[in-house]
Amino acid sequence: MFFPEIKKYAYENYIPVIRDGSAQVLFDTVKEKQPARILEIGTAVGYSGLIMLTAHAGAVLDTVEIKRDRIEKAVANFEKYGVPDRARVLEGDAGEVLFRLCGKYDFIFLDGPKTKYPVYYETLLGHLETGGILFADNVLLDGKVRGETATKKGKETITEGIRKFLKLVTTDVRLETKLLETGDGITISRKL
Repeated sequence: MFFPEIKKYAYENYIPVIRDGSAQVLFDTVKEKQPARILEIGTAVGYSGLIMLTAHAGAVLDTVEIKRDRIEKAVANFEKYGVPDRARVLEGDAGEVLFRLCGKYDFIFLDGPKTKYPVYYETLLGHLETGGILFADNVLLDGKVRGETATKKGKETITEGIRKFLKLVTTDVRLETKLLETGDGITISRKL
């Protein structure tokens, strides 16, 4: 397990972070691909950001978060683990922040609001280098996406958003995508 004290803090404070199996796949994928520039949607407390920066010491991270208290905790965690010069936290709604970003990224980790996955999709692809990876977490929603478990009333838009995103990444001829059932479901898409 990575950074157990950060994970413990997140769980105790009801802050969602990447599950252990998915965290290992994220680490391994970054280690294998060695991306120079990483973009993360959904900083939370910096847990997954630290995993990626640990996997490749030459990477720099731009990470987007809307909640001020989470940003403060993430910044503190980046400082604690000696990577503040490699991690830039961008405050705001990802939909707005994405339009202000310049340049391309070698790796994008999507772990923000699930209803926004299909909304961000084209903009994210525009920021992704050819050969780059779009890594999306929580794409199976504990079986809800495939109808294996029921979606709670009022949460249908989350499930529908992920279904729409999955259709996009698995049918887009610009991508080569694999779906892993690890954790809560992962897609790893390479831009062709």
